[in-house]
Amino acid sequence: MANYTMASKTNKYVFEFLREISPSLVALNRKSKLKYTFLASPYLSSSMAVDVFNDRLHLGVPEHIFNSMYKLRIFSLSYIKGKSSIFIVFEVETFGNEKTHPFALRFYIRNELIDIIDKYQKIDIVKMNVDGTFSKRKGSSFTILTREVEELEWED
Repeated sequence: MANYTMASKTNKYVFEFLREISPSLVALNRKSKLKYTFLASPYLSSSMAVDVFNDRLHLGVPEHIFNSMYKLRIFSLSYIKGKSSIFIVFEVETFGNEKTHPFALRFYIRNELIDIIDKYQKIDIVKMNVDGTFSKRKGSSFTILTREVEELEWED
């Protein structure tokens, strides 16, 4: 695995985000087969909510996570059809800021939600308050692409 630094703004925001969610990540050992994928705990996964309203797909994210997530350079929300996981794929710059490599955060969700996500090309990431209500204020959402993948291509 390459050396990762906090020299750039991109990495500053990535590490801020990972520091925020680190208590809710699992399998963070060097023996893991997945070098570029972080696994969200069942608790963190269950704190997300998928919903469709106004003919748009939304992913509700708890406010404390959303506040650091919206600063990331997110490529997509990827999924493998038939698997009960979604992956938020984001960018991390390598040593010397000469190139970047995608990393992903894996959330476990029900298979039925994958079928819903598969019908949309974009998803709105929306700030969600403590009682699970989606925020409607300006600046409390952003849109990313959804992508079906065959394998965890960022692990190559």
